[in-house]
Amino acid sequence: MDTYRISNLNLEQEDINNLKRISTNMLDTFNHEQLLSIIDVMKNTYFMNELSTYLVDDNLPDVGTEEFNFLVLANKYKGNIIRKIVRDEGISDYYLRKFVLKYNLTEVDKGVYIFPHKKKDSLFIFQQKYSKAVISHETSLYLQDVIDYIPQKIQMSVPEKYNISRIQEPHENRLTSYNYVDINSNNIMDKNIPINLVRNKSISPTQIETVNSFLGLPLRVTSIARSIVDVLKPSHKAEEEVKEQAIKYYLERFPDNIVRLKRIAKTQNVLKELEYYLILLGVHYKL
Repeated sequence: MDTYRISNLNLEQEDINNLKRISTNMLDTFNHEQLLSIIDVMKNTYFMNELSTYLVDDNLPDVGTEEFNFLVLANKYKGNIIRKIVRDEGISDYYLRKFVLKYNLTEVDKGVYIFPHKKKDSLFIFQQKYSKAVISHETSLYLQDVIDYIPQKIQMSVPEKYNISRIQEPHENRLTSYNYVDINSNNIMDKNIPINLVRNKSISPTQIETVNSFLGLPLRVTSIARSIVDVLKPSHKAEEEVKEQAIKYYLERFPDNIVRLKRIAKTQNVLKELEYYLILLGVHYKL
């Protein structure tokens, strides 16, 4: 859009997309100092827009204060406040307690708070509290669009010697329940998301990927290859359709990485099971 057209526009009649294009054209002509000046003028309005759903009475704290940084964190994590994350950002427990009261946050687990009218990301919260937990098996495959089967429980792997006793600690507002062989499943509350904890053999960093939750927050999941291997284990009762669909997907997407899949299967003692399905599907894929 040239200078003449911009000078003759009636900006009040332009739609928002055209206004954005005009703004971009204008910004492209500014030098470093001019851009800094514009940002300084615009930043308060920008922050008001970004943080509007978290503010009390539309009052924006001064930029750079603990309260402002707290609201920036709230926006980043969609209203899910984790005490550990807040501490890591240099905000003390003293200020956190003040902000919990001021913004009327609900404690949904120990050290975990939610802003009013914001959705709770239970899986993100769980993994922030228990850093060794990795979403695995069918759930990982589903989140990575490998299978269309919707798991009835969230499969979450923890190390074989992981101390799960603190996971069992009750909390009246916890929205996620934990279903494990050592845990009384009768305590599962209605509307909870059941998590099936699996004591799994070592999962290397190369077998962990990151996907987004339904709110766009990061979740740790086992890689597609490792997830396939885990569902093949005799101790895990996966549907035949899930196994075949997952392996078929892998063969189509990673035709040159079958050796890697076999290597992981061998370390997990399910190479025989994998080879059965490779032979079953080999007619179609010329293995």
